Amino acid sequence: MITDKLKNIGIYKGLNSNLDLAIDYILTNDISAFTAGRHTIVEDKLYLNVDEYTTKSLTEGKLEKHNNFLDIQIVLKGNELIGYTALDNQEVITEYSTENDVAFYKGTNTLMPLQKGYFMILFPDDLHMPGITDNKPCEIKKLVFKVKIC
Repeated sequence: MITDKLKNIGIYKGLNSNLDLAIDYILTNDISAFTAGRHTIVEDKLYLNVDEYTTKSLTEGKLEKHNNFLDIQIVLKGNELIGYTALDNQEVITEYSTENDVAFYKGTNTLMPLQKGYFMILFPDDLHMPGITDNKPCEIKKLVFKVKIC
């Protein structure tokens, strides 16, 4: 997992060729202009989900894991907490779906803030629980770039 200021995202180029595509896209486009929904950027390599929601309580959250895509999560509006832990003997509550590239887990995790102006890159062994309330429910607009693992 990597978290940093959005203005620093360029320094993470070179980790993965598809991640480089995503970073270049972020740096050269007005990412705030996207509307809610799924947007294909490069077929089979990179797409974007624009999500709008209200944060939820920790008890409503589930840790998730992806096998084939990593996430770059960027909050455009609001503040949330993301539960995070490395994959290590957590209890599976929903088996892996190849169609949706996700499995859900329960287990202990550390809550980390994600706010406007920052990003988080989550790799396949990074279990994460997005959308958790920080103090009180908050309206969120978030970009989730889904980057195919090479």
